[in-house]
Amino acid sequence: MNTRKVVVITGEKQKGIRDKIADLAKKLGIKGEIYYLAKSHKIKVILEGKEEKINEVVGEIVNWMKECPKGTKIEMMEVETELFKGNFSRFSIIIPPERDGPGS
Repeated sequence: MNTRKVVVITGEKQKGIRDKIADLAKKLGIKGEIYYLAKSHKIKVILEGKEEKINEVVGEIVNWMKECPKGTKIEMMEVETELFKGNFSRFSIIIPPERDGPGS
């Protein structure tokens, strides 16, 4: 069954986590996007696809939080399940230049 989850990771200096999440999501066939909310020191991840694959990504994020590299500080992770929308054709890293995430 297809689902959509939104994950928000709070912390500072989240070294390489965006690339790790994007690589795993692409490998598992998950669509969506990830971007950094600079003002609030958060990373927002939107995942769409098969629920078991999305849960695998969420589990890996939890593992990365436990094994943070030196100098990385990840404080909290929030996960919300939403209705599947099918908005994405691939998984992308979004780097907004002057705002705090897409649509803000």
